[in-house]
Amino acid sequence: MPVGLMQQKDQIISQLRSMADAKVQEKGQLDLHDVDEMMHRASSDGSVTRDEAGDLNWVRVHYADKMTKDAAFALDHFLSNWISGAIHDQMQRDKDKAREKKAQDQIERIEQHHENLREWRVEVDQRLRALEVDDKQRVVISQFFNLKHD
Repeated sequence: MPVGLMQQKDQIISQLRSMADAKVQEKGQLDLHDVDEMMHRASSDGSVTRDEAGDLNWVRVHYADKMTKDAAFALDHFLSNWISGAIHDQMQRDKDKAREKKAQDQIERIEQHHENLREWRVEVDQRLRALEVDDKQRVVISQFFNLKHD
């Protein structure tokens, strides 16, 4: 993540806690509008980072007794959806990695099979030469056994 974007994220995180502090000092509680404002601030760039979600959770835990029921419900719902999304994303990344690993393993097995087959063909050709089989007979034998003839 670029340095400027990281600093901007750090400012948002500190803003979430300070927003909550200011609203509680001003009104004595956090209502649905306040929580909605914090959630929009956290997701202002289109996504919510782990740190931002952690700060929202900090607000939820730290000000649990100073939150209206609607605000607590909205924040709980937002955080549970974020957790579900994060788990889903991680599972998808794990599946993608497993799929890539499986494909790579298959490629390696195919390459090894081709190498073994090439070595076998060379060995068969050398044995046929050792038996003093002429080129015409070797081609016939190679075709019979479906061997490539160089």
